[in-house]
Amino acid sequence: MRITLLLVLVAVFSACQKKDLAEQNMGTDMLNAFHDVMAQSYHPVADSGNLEPAKLRAAELAEVSAQWQAKTVAEAGDTAALSIKLTTLRDSCASFDRAVKAGTPDSTLRKSLTDIHHLFHQIHESARGGHHEEGSEHH
Repeated sequence: MRITLLLVLVAVFSACQKKDLAEQNMGTDMLNAFHDVMAQSYHPVADSGNLEPAKLRAAELAEVSAQWQAKTVAEAGDTAALSIKLTTLRDSCASFDRAVKAGTPDSTLRKSLTDIHHLFHQIHESARGGHHEEGSEHH
């Protein structure tokens, strides 16, 4: 009986450790930092078509995505799926920033920002194990 209980406790502890490591490897602090900038950039576009906040924050979006990608790969190692998505996010944000500075038409910028937003949510879902939390709001 004691051995069975011990094995159950070890299994539960091991599962919790794996989840904690996955969350650390995702760079939760950087995920939240990126989310803050993305929300302030994307929601005015989605809600009212106002692209100005995204234009003003384009460089910050590029910077935070680059920091997130670098930190996550350094801490987690080069986990293929995550690394590819974060590298794509970093590159897309840098491209968005360059497009803003080049005076790219707003319709193209809106499409680019929407694509970045969707990619971010794919990464965010991966961080939660691919499950959409019941009652959670899509940002």
